[in-house]
Amino acid sequence: MDFMPIFTYHRLTAPSGVNSRFDFSVDAFRSHLEILKASGLRCVVPEDLRANGAQAVENSVMITFDDGYETDYSAALGLLAGFGFRAVTFITANLVNKPGYLSWEKIKELSKAGFSVQSHSLNHRFLSALDHSELLNELRKSKEIIEDKTGVKVDYLAAPGGRVSAAVVKASAEAGYSGIFNSKPGYTLSQESGILVFNRFVLKNSIGARRFRNIANKDPLALISESAAYSAKNLIRKALGKK
Repeated sequence: MDFMPIFTYHRLTAPSGVNSRFDFSVDAFRSHLEILKASGLRCVVPEDLRANGAQAVENSVMITFDDGYETDYSAALGLLAGFGFRAVTFITANLVNKPGYLSWEKIKELSKAGFSVQSHSLNHRFLSALDHSELLNELRKSKEIIEDKTGVKVDYLAAPGGRVSAAVVKASAEAGYSGIFNSKPGYTLSQESGILVFNRFVLKNSIGARRFRNIANKDPLALISESAAYSAKNLIRKALGKK
């Protein structure tokens, strides 16, 4: 199925606090929101797909945040609200209340404000490297804890590191998820083992405005470039024996 671009962010920070290639300054994130708005795009969350079906995909993007950093609340929430946008926060259950991460109270506030609250596993382990029992524990416990602590229904999972295999998809279905998000660039939505599999563009702070705009507007050349980089990274990982 032809689908919308899905963007993955991690931590937002002041320009002086950018310590990782996955950290984005607040100003850089704001510029992305401005590009989306100027392009006539709106931001949806997975729940919109159930309510509006294919119509939710038209002229839309999805913004996701992995790990559950505190800046989802202190920085992203206000910026997104200013543009009339919503987003998904994928929570690593055992990182909640740790320094730099969201508290359960703030996660509940995000949910009330329109964020979709979903799972990023229990301990942020690479799921494709786990045996079946470990995998089910990571998936089930995270879902149970987040639902118990927040009162929201958790239906979707973002795999840590984007590492998704057929076994991970099958276990996610067994654990009760409706969909799983990977880190493979693309504009398609597929179904495997009875659940939805979402592709995502994982953004690094080296991305320029033009490149971001091209991805948001589904430029075929942008997809070719992103896919080539993703494939090269996977080849290196496999050559090193990593799952």
